[in-house]
Amino acid sequence: MKYAEVKYELANLYRDQRGNYVEEKAEIVWDILMKANLWSQKIGWRPFKKDY
Repeated sequence: MKYAEVKYELANLYRDQRGNYVEEKAEIVWDILMKANLWSQKIGWRPFKKDY
């Protein structure tokens, strides 16, 4: 649940500064995407045609 923790922390820190919130959240989002990509390559996952 690290993402949720970071999201709430940043939301409180940048309550009225959406651009800063999005920019600061980018690092954890990219980390999640990279892990998902590695996982999909490791197991050979591919989206179904109806998924895109």
